[in-house]
Amino acid sequence: MVLYSNASNNMLEINDIEAATQYSEKSIAVARESNNSQLIVNALMTQTHLLIGQQLFAEVEPVAMECVEIAKQVHDQLPYNECLMGLGEVSLFKGDTATAGDYANNAMAGLKAIDNQDSLLKSYELLARVYQAQQRYPEAIEQLITYYEGTQKLLFNQREEQLFALKAQYEGQLQDEKIALLTAENELKAATLDKKELQESLWLLALAILAIGLVLLIRRYFLTEKNIDSLRSTNKSLYKASNNDQLTGLHNRRYIEHFIHHELTAFPNAYYCMLMIDCDNFKKVNDTYGHDIGDVVLTEIAKRLSASIRKGDVLVRWGGEEFIILLQIDAAESISLEEVLSRYNQAISTEAISTPAANLALTVSIGASQPITAKRQVEEWDSILKLADTALYQAKQAGRNCAVIAEK
Repeated sequence: MVLYSNASNNMLEINDIEAATQYSEKSIAVARESNNSQLIVNALMTQTHLLIGQQLFAEVEPVAMECVEIAKQVHDQLPYNECLMGLGEVSLFKGDTATAGDYANNAMAGLKAIDNQDSLLKSYELLARVYQAQQRYPEAIEQLITYYEGTQKLLFNQREEQLFALKAQYEGQLQDEKIALLTAENELKAATLDKKELQESLWLLALAILAIGLVLLIRRYFLTEKNIDSLRSTNKSLYKASNNDQLTGLHNRRYIEHFIHHELTAFPNAYYCMLMIDCDNFKKVNDTYGHDIGDVVLTEIAKRLSASIRKGDVLVRWGGEEFIILLQIDAAESISLEEVLSRYNQAISTEAISTPAANLALTVSIGASQPITAKRQVEEWDSILKLADTALYQAKQAGRNCAVIAEK
């Protein structure tokens, strides 16, 4: 039965699905005939791996469930935790990320207890995909980092063991050769040994061992660099996904809060003004034409605002139909703040927004804070938000399609 399971795993690694399936079925049949729980769960674990490899998730679930139930009765807990991860893959495929996370976490705890590093690394990778599906990107990055660091460490240990084994093999060969030479010298006293040739052979053997070790080290270095590049690319994608609004392509709330508290501090004496912009009567658009048309409107408004900002300004989608602009104030400019705000009102109201349902004439209301230094902007961020929000409310009360600057 064990031979069938191993053969199935080997065939799966070379992508011979038909042969892998045949060996797996034989493994399960032999295990069930033996009525041995340990053999049965091992066979079911192999079948679970095979079905997941083919993404046959509907067939995976009953096999993995049976594996989990029987595995509770055996001493070896590896099949239990491997099959838990199989159930996690099924739940993730179904979109039930909460259940998938539970299975992944339970499997991780069990694999830590039995200290099985290969399978434990798989549980980190599964949990990273679960967190990514839940848009919990920082936690996904943390799990991916653990996965890649563990993989690199495991790879290093494996390569080190291979190098030691190779060294031992060549040392054994060298020792055998020495014994053969001594034996020949004792048996054939009349024979003359060419010491120089022997020394050259030994040096060549030592150089061969050194060259093989060097090749293994270089190969391990390039594999590590490849894994690091892959991790950097993943981190960059996750950072973009967590700091950009998927609908409009603008930066999001997370981005501007990070910008305020970490990047704006580099310009303490620059002056900024915070604008809070809200689409007027946007609920009516959603209620009349549906949310798909509402998304078209928000995307167009984002484009118009993006076309109106200047270098140094920061535009984000704050949430829903609200946008924020962190406006950099240039003392050398002759244009007033009121004129700048009017320009944003006109950017939206001057031309109707074309949608598949109708051409919609929309406006925005703007609440603005007074220009203050970047240092104060960082220290009083929450207060400035409230001032801008109050000014926005006043603009709504004043009839919309206008801008109000906070008194403070």
